[in-house]
This record gives sequence, C-alpha cells and structure tokens, in this order.
Amino acid sequence: MTKQKTLTPILSILLTLSSAFGWGQTTNDQHLEANNLQEGTYHGYYNENDEDEKVRYKLDPVYPTVSKIQKENGKVSSFVFDCGLSYRNRTMRPIGSGEAITSWDERVVICNGDIYVLSADPYYTNDFSIERWYTKGRLKLTKSFKIESEYKAGTLAPPLSLEEVKEYIAPSIEARRAVDNAKQADLNAQYAAHRKEYSLEGKEVVKIEFVNFEVPNKFGHFRGFTFDVKATLKDGTTISTDGEGYRDDYHITYSAENYQSRGYEGMVLETGFVDSDVITVTVTSKYDDNLSISKDVTLKYNEDIPYYQNGTTSTFGDGGDADNYRFEVKQVKHAKTGEDLLKIKITNVSKGAVLGEFKMGIDQTLSFSCKGGNGSEHHDHWGVGNGGNGGNITVIKDPNVKYFNFNYSNQGGDGGPAFNAVPGRDGQFKEETRTLNL
Repeated sequence: MTKQKTLTPILSILLTLSSAFGWGQTTNDQHLEANNLQEGTYHGYYNENDEDEKVRYKLDPVYPTVSKIQKENGKVSSFVFDCGLSYRNRTMRPIGSGEAITSWDERVVICNGDIYVLSADPYYTNDFSIERWYTKGRLKLTKSFKIESEYKAGTLAPPLSLEEVKEYIAPSIEARRAVDNAKQADLNAQYAAHRKEYSLEGKEVVKIEFVNFEVPNKFGHFRGFTFDVKATLKDGTTISTDGEGYRDDYHITYSAENYQSRGYEGMVLETGFVDSDVITVTVTSKYDDNLSISKDVTLKYNEDIPYYQNGTTSTFGDGGDADNYRFEVKQVKHAKTGEDLLKIKITNVSKGAVLGEFKMGIDQTLSFSCKGGNGSEHHDHWGVGNGGNGGNITVIKDPNVKYFNFNYSNQGGDGGPAFNAVPGRDGQFKEETRTLNL
C-alpha cells in the first residue's frame, strides 16, 4: 500500500466564476506553484521503460535551464525553458482559462518548484507517464529526496509518483473543464439561435435560385466551379449562402462521379472520363423536395496538365527508381461543342494500376516527369548515394491522333558527393501507333 503524502494543490483554484454559471469558489492560489521556480541550471532524470515495462529513471546528461521569469500581479506569467528536447529556449505560458490552469505548454507541470515533463497533455488524456523530472539542486536527505550519492548513481526517483501527479493535477483539470464547458455551452446557444433565424428549417420558402455562379476560364480536370444558393421566403425576405444562410440546408449532387471535394481547394474534376462533357449540378431543399434547381456546366478542357511521378530523393543512401508508364492517346469529339479533344489514359506499368484518365484540348500540352531520385550526401547501409533510375515511357497513339503535345522528363537522378556515387540511368522512350478503344 502506498504511503500517502500531503500534496500542495497544483494551482490557485481560487476560481471565482461568474454568478451566471452559479459556481462556487475554491482556495489556494498557487498558479501551478510556478512562483517557486528559480532561474538557473536544473538537474534531473528521464524515464526509461525497458521490455518488462518496469519504470526506471536514469540521470539526464542534459542540464536544463530556467531563465527570464516574468510575473504579472505577483504570479509567474511566463519563463524560458531549455531542456535540449522539444523545448529549446521555449517561452512557457500557462495553458487554461483564468485560474483553471492545467499545464505549461501542454505537457509541463510544476510542483514545489520542480518541473515534470509528461508524455501527453493531461487535460485530454489520463493515459500519460512522467517522461522527465527536473529539480533545482535540492538533493539532500529529506522525506522527498534520497541521498545525493543515489542521485549521482542514477537511482533517484521523482518525489511524486505518477499516481500522485495525477491526483495533484486533478482539481485544476476539473476547474478548467468547467470553464471550457461553460464557454462551449454559450457558443452552442449562440449557434442554435443563429440557425433558428437563418436556417430554412420550419420556414415557408417559395423558391430557391443560384447566385454568384462562376465557372473559371480554364475549366477541365483539376478545376471546379463555385456558386451560392438564395432562398426567397413567403414574406419576401431572402436567405443566401453567401451571407448568413447554411449550405447544409440543401442536398447538392453532381452528375459526374469524379467531380469531388479536394479539401481546401473545394470541388474539382478528378481523373476519369465524363462522356457527356457536361456536369449537371442539382440543389434540393432538405425540407421540401419540390424546391429543386439544376444547372449544366460544359467542360472546356482548355488547360495544360502537369504530372510528377519522380523517384524519391533520398535523405540517406541511394535515390529511388521511378516507375515505368504507358500513355494511350485517342482523338475524340467534344460531346457538346464538337471540338477536337484528346482522350488520354496513363497506366503505371510497374504497379499495374491506372494513374489517370482525362481529356484535354488538342492544343494543350501534357507535361510528365518520372525522373530518378537524387542520391544523398549521407551514405550508409542504404547505399553510397547513387542516383535512382529514370522511368521508361511508352506512348501509344491511335491513328486518328493528328498531334499530341507531350513534354516529358525521365532522366536518371544525380549521384551524391561520395567519390563512388554514380547517377542513375536515363529512362527509355518509345512511341507506337495502333487502334485504341478508350
């Protein structure tokens, strides 16, 4: 059974919360006991877990420093911490709201002037360990510390066990969580009030329409169009998604399956053929299926397309070889405008997988790079830093192709600086003509 210790609370939980939330207050304004910090060099241990998962502390060869302690209203507001790890001359500030502070820079806890570096932010998980512990040279025979010889031998453990650290910080975590929960509840209430006013749910909508519909001048693969939707209510007022309205009030669908979201870039036409060369966007109110609008957008395919599939440039050792690729090209007519287009399919021969399928105007250029990766200046068991080989390229054109603007690079990668490092070989290029069914 573990002997109980008297623990000083981690922070001031003199936490006076506004009467609007109806909370009481606690005592002991210690501000994570940072006021016990001293500038200068610290000594400490790091936690090494061996295969049998027993906790062992070893003397840390790094002597961290604390400097530039700043105070506001008698409390430490920041200090500079350098322990040679991720904290390189890092300015440490308390994490939390008001007095509800849980740590400094997410993982650092201060108790009785000692610094504990945890493996994770204790606010978000209880599954953490003590990674390192630093003290300001108070190494003498006391209840908390063993004799200095044990410190030098690397057998001294922190004065607080992991369980005691968790007990120590628990009150501050609960206090911070109460503050954050109150803030979130207030934000949720504001959001609910806003949706009640501006969502279409429960409102009489007489029509919806597209506004701000914009199609780029260069519009083909890897591009997209944008729009907003405006709803007119029975009383004549309007709610638009370019203002306070909500886009999730609508079901929005596109006729082309490969017209998809690409994160912050928005909706774009990914690889894949669109037989009609038209994308139809349909918008329907979630609350009334009769409120629905559609618009056709004609693809232009009037932009050059670049592809980069180079071998990996190595940090250590040899550069990576590029894969080999096959290009199949057939001339077709635009289904809507009748213009001449090229229909192109790229296959990664090395992996037996289709890399891309797309159309482009016959005046556009496809640029493709499958160069070998460069060798590294650091050579080891991964190699001396040789350059990777360039990929082989085969272009197969249907007899109906008038011309195909194709720029390619498949050179071997550069060798590293080692005297015996050599560049990679250049890839081969060949062209064939035969009937294709794309």
